[in-house]
Amino acid sequence: MRPTLLIIFTLSITMQIAQFAQAQTAVGMEKQIADNEFKIKKLEAEQQRLLQEAKKSVKLRDPEQQKIADRAEQIIREIEAQSHPLKITPSTKFSSPVAQEYINTISKKIEDCGTEHFPVKNKKKLYGKGIFMLRFDRAGILNDNQVLLSSKNKELDRYLLKIVKASGPFGPAPQELHEGIYKDFEVYSAFNFTRENQPGTQGTEIKYHCPWKN
Repeated sequence: MRPTLLIIFTLSITMQIAQFAQAQTAVGMEKQIADNEFKIKKLEAEQQRLLQEAKKSVKLRDPEQQKIADRAEQIIREIEAQSHPLKITPSTKFSSPVAQEYINTISKKIEDCGTEHFPVKNKKKLYGKGIFMLRFDRAGILNDNQVLLSSKNKELDRYLLKIVKASGPFGPAPQELHEGIYKDFEVYSAFNFTRENQPGTQGTEIKYHCPWKN
């Protein structure tokens, strides 16, 4: 049977993904923190200024005081959104089928690209599995992708990330994935470069073809 890349988005890996998401938050977020540090500090400074103004006008029950309080609350929400993007794991429940279909399409595109361009080294196919994370903005543009649980083969891990990049574009995200304060969303899933198709997967039929450069 045909060697296949499986993107496994099932409840059986929820706990593993949650553990690695926590580890990423605690240890592996240096790049994200560095990218957002300046903006967050700026928002925090504005928050403090507005809070001070609110304290000064605490005795003034007027519309201006309410505007300051509302703006301070909005800034707090923006800071939280910058630090904590919406996280999507196998246990995530969507209120509309559109969001679920969007996530399924992302998985299928990556599966098809990896199956069509299966990793090979010295004429031998590479096999392995692990857990990875994808981060998107509202437009569905991939901003970051990381292997959280290695396949124990660094070359295979790098190849997976190359497959993910080649699988796009994924199209604008449905509103459910970026409504409210969240500007970005992250998808946590498992990958498996396997020798054959397995029951309960999306199948090996290639629906999406990706541009590929060796």
